[in-house]
Amino acid sequence: MQSQLFMPMDIYCERLNIGFWAEPFNAISNISFFLAAWFAWRLARDKKCTNSFEVWALISLITIIGIGSFLFHTLALRWTMYADMIPIFVYQSLFLTFYMLKVARFSPLVAAYYFVVFVIASHEVNMMRVDWLNGSVTYAIALLFIVGMGIYHWWTNKKAPYTLLVASGIFIVSLTFRSLDFAVCEYVSIGTHLIWHILIGVVLYLTASAYIANLPSSSK
Repeated sequence: MQSQLFMPMDIYCERLNIGFWAEPFNAISNISFFLAAWFAWRLARDKKCTNSFEVWALISLITIIGIGSFLFHTLALRWTMYADMIPIFVYQSLFLTFYMLKVARFSPLVAAYYFVVFVIASHEVNMMRVDWLNGSVTYAIALLFIVGMGIYHWWTNKKAPYTLLVASGIFIVSLTFRSLDFAVCEYVSIGTHLIWHILIGVVLYLTASAYIANLPSSSK
């Protein structure tokens, strides 16, 4: 088991060897996540809701996603793949839960129902062939949920009503670039995964900002 955790991974167009800096563009583009966390924190500060546990949890997870992704695209070992994937799933799950409870004002029972549906559906999709669309199929349920939440956010006229719909559109574009990574290797040696990083950082910021915008302001 331990040896499997330290097994080298090579699943991106840019990586040509097992060296630490074999994916420089993929590694550097993770700055998008740190910028997303910083801008989200600034928004929370201006909104005077930095004392919110949920806000800090979301901002911290965006930062952890950046760290995990950087480790994966530098060390490229199996355990770093989990360090990359798990924080993303945790962010998706917590954002859904926080949004349902604090913004949509659903009851805990309804929020729990949607959470269970999300977890089960995500698990079932992950059991499918992971090589479909270069692994991007694993984000299918997250995309469906963010589209649905975006429609609800706009339909119920929440603050910043179009934010989640814009996030949904950018999410689709980012998944397209993620899916094309290996397909374009012959023409673009560095691949397109770095564009996924940049755009998904924007998606994370937009989701966090939609949540923050709908929280009541409070004094520090």
